[in-house]
Amino acid sequence: MTSILHQLFSNAQMKELARILNLKLGSTETAFISDFVLAYIRFEALALKICHFYRCREKAINDKTRTSLNINEVKRAFSYFGVQISEETINFILDSKLVKRDEKSFRNLRNGIFHRLQKEDINEVKRHHNKIMKTFEEFFAAVSVKNLH
Repeated sequence: MTSILHQLFSNAQMKELARILNLKLGSTETAFISDFVLAYIRFEALALKICHFYRCREKAINDKTRTSLNINEVKRAFSYFGVQISEETINFILDSKLVKRDEKSFRNLRNGIFHRLQKEDINEVKRHHNKIMKTFEEFFAAVSVKNLH
């Protein structure tokens, strides 16, 4: 089987596949990835739900087709429902333009990890893990039912 793969993939391609396969998922050294991914999924699910409620506030529509977050709609929806989170924090989480290393938005880090298991994005999440998780926790607290007006 290995010889067949070597015929189909270049050495560089084989190294890239090996890098992804050799990542020790579920170990204590990669737990921060799970923390980040699960927190991002929770954030996105809550934000999508709030945006859905915002779009449906005046009409009896059942718009469940949208699966991506528009940063401007998120800001309007959060403001409308009194979610106490700064515009700067929303930008830090969702702004697709934040692409510089160590300044990437959580969305861009998520994309690098979800779609490519990109080592640099994994390392950035590791370096900024405490700050990232604190930001998510602030958002979760802001949308807790007891904090909404």
